[in-house]
Amino acid sequence: MNKFPKHEYHIPYSKAEIVPDSEVVYSSIGIEENVTIPPEIEHLYNEALLLFQKLVEPKGFLKPIGIEEFKIILEGEGENDGAIPLELITERGVFIALFIATLGANVSSKIEELIKEKDYPLGHMLDTIASRSAEKATEIGEKYFLKEIKNNFSLNNQKVLLYSPGYCGWNVTAQKKIFKFLQPEKIGIALNGSSLMTPIKSVSGVLISGERDIHKFRMIYPFCKTCQTFSCRERIKN
Repeated sequence: MNKFPKHEYHIPYSKAEIVPDSEVVYSSIGIEENVTIPPEIEHLYNEALLLFQKLVEPKGFLKPIGIEEFKIILEGEGENDGAIPLELITERGVFIALFIATLGANVSSKIEELIKEKDYPLGHMLDTIASRSAEKATEIGEKYFLKEIKNNFSLNNQKVLLYSPGYCGWNVTAQKKIFKFLQPEKIGIALNGSSLMTPIKSVSGVLISGERDIHKFRMIYPFCKTCQTFSCRERIKN
């Protein structure tokens, strides 16, 4: 595996680019493309979007890590679901970096406030926008790492994907070692006793680069049988 400069790379997020496409938000609440949006839903979306744009404070960074060092993080507290595909993907990868990003505390606090006040429609819409925005923060992080790879090395056909604890058999307790390595408290992210992040609209994990095929794996793992989204397949395609 090639050596990558191991300092922190802070991702220059902007409020404008972190906003998810309206079609993605509508699809998330069950309204498909080419369907006329009911006026009351459109009004609700616009109200939630204004709140989101006012409150969101995106921050994030990544830090390259060597494969042997990452294997310790991957092992976590020894609670992974047996053999997991990330072990194989890691071995095939060219570059690895740990990544973390957040939308800030204000968005999460507002969602909690709206739910507490029983304004469920607005709270749910704001939550949906924020969730899709966190996904966009991940995509931006993937692209940023890819750009840095291209800036430092003569490599083509690289595909970067993020893998997060809690998915595909990687136990969420691995967050503890990710936090120890990254120390993301400096951008306002903390970890609770259940290995969940605060603010809740945050995302972390490992970015792995390599040719597209390194991310493919046979769906023979026990957790594949209970997966309801198969989102890994869509992410590899894009």
